Amino acid sequence: TLNAVVPVSNNRYLKPVFNDLVTQQILSEMATYLGIIRSNFYNVLYTKNNMVGTLYGLSGVFDIYKSYETELLTKASPSLLQEYNKASQNTALRPTMRYILKTFQKLHFDSLYDAETWWKISGDGTDQLKNLQQDLLRRVKASMNVIYNKEVLGKQSTLAFLVIAVVVVFGIMLYTTQVITQMLSGLNEAAQKIARGITGVPINNVSHDVI
Repeated sequence: TLNAVVPVSNNRYLKPVFNDLVTQQILSEMATYLGIIRSNFYNVLYTKNNMVGTLYGLSGVFDIYKSYETELLTKASPSLLQEYNKASQNTALRPTMRYILKTFQKLHFDSLYDAETWWKISGDGTDQLKNLQQDLLRRVKASMNVIYNKEVLGKQSTLAFLVIAVVVVFGIMLYTTQVITQMLSGLNEAAQKIARGITGVPINNVSHDVI
């Protein structure tokens, strides 16, 4: 169910946000499947037709929703779990899920809601999941921007260090070349003087490395 985001788990840059990235994906799937259930419930409450058949047809969808919820409770961060539990207990998500669970358990639609009331309440409940997902996605994007800016700064620092290192090495090479050239020039001049028979020519010590 997470094929779209699993590959980033191997990306060291995204590891700090991978868990939240997965969690927001789960919330998105939960909102999608809850939307399928609520729209079919609305259709039954509105038309009063094929009630049992609709429930049997939706049982697999509800199982998928519950599997995503189990995955959410397993993988979500403590802060998000707190937000989710708060939404599940104190918002329209609670009566929405209670009605759905009760309906599937009894395989019967009771008269608690008419079609329009159900559409309003279940819409508000679904929006709670969407809001959680969008808030989490915004936090993930903010964290990713921090990671990106940090890596850009690191890249710039590395580039600056590389430029400085090249300048220093070039400077050392230039200085060394100049010193060697002066030593060899002095040795060459002394050799030419000696060749002309001049005596008492001072010869500076020259390292064998220079030769």
